[in-house]
Amino acid sequence: MVKIESNPSGANVFLDSKNIGATPLELASDKYADPFSKEYLDIRVEKAGHQSRSVLASTRVSQDFLISLDPYSTDYYEKMVLPNFQDGANKMTKEILTLQAMVMSKKYDQAEERLKKFIEIYPNIAAAYVLQANIESSKNNLDQAIKNLERASSIDPEDTVVKRMLESFRRSVPR
Repeated sequence: MVKIESNPSGANVFLDSKNIGATPLELASDKYADPFSKEYLDIRVEKAGHQSRSVLASTRVSQDFLISLDPYSTDYYEKMVLPNFQDGANKMTKEILTLQAMVMSKKYDQAEERLKKFIEIYPNIAAAYVLQANIESSKNNLDQAIKNLERASSIDPEDTVVKRMLESFRRSVPR
């Protein structure tokens, strides 16, 4: 038997990724036969506003666990979340600036190829579609430029630059 308690109590207990109840909770082989057929139980304990914890419990001996769930804090975000976020955000920002430099330098073929890869990774960045619209415009493909600006506008409807570009391109297209 495995007994799970938490501080604070009332935390959700997951056994093999399935929510089986809240703490305090006892796990017995007669109720959870399939997981107890393994050597270890993979147990995760979660409570809103707190860091989750995982434990591996042996199925061969009885065990009691008191799991302390630390509340999220600024320290947690500074140490665990921000460094990972900053790396990704910095990489994305650097790439969009590189793409913008290519477009401004009229290296359209090079920019277009990189932009396709960028959009695959970051499909919801309005600036990427604005750059693609600029490339399409340089090829006099205004219909495609408008489609890219419409996509950018759907991502960021408050972007006044996109709105102005869209109006300008629409006026330029012969009807």
